[in-house]
Amino acid sequence: MRVFEDNEGLQVFRCPACREYIDAATQRCRFCQTTIEPEAARTGVRQQKAHNKLERKKDYSAHLYRGGALFIVGVFVIMATYYLSEALLGTDFIWFPRALIVGGGADFLYGVFGLLSERKAC
Repeated sequence: MRVFEDNEGLQVFRCPACREYIDAATQRCRFCQTTIEPEAARTGVRQQKAHNKLERKKDYSAHLYRGGALFIVGVFVIMATYYLSEALLGTDFIWFPRALIVGGGADFLYGVFGLLSERKAC
């Protein structure tokens, strides 16, 4: 007995008895041998998908905020070094915090595009 069509791929959920991850198409938990009802499997898969989506949104949001903060810090460091080198010291300006701007910007964009893809998947 298959609970789901083959085109949906592998779907897992936590066994109600032992909390191990199991395939939704199985009739028994391979860890504790508990019988799994098809409706319980469907419900478990829906809950697992909702949980996974929430965790992905949290991860993308963390990338967005962390990347934005690093980018802003990098811009302020460059502005401060420009001011110190050109205005006060009269020396050439050196772009040493490029990694903050590039890395922070990339992390920010990863978070933005991740959140947009999650929104589009709805």
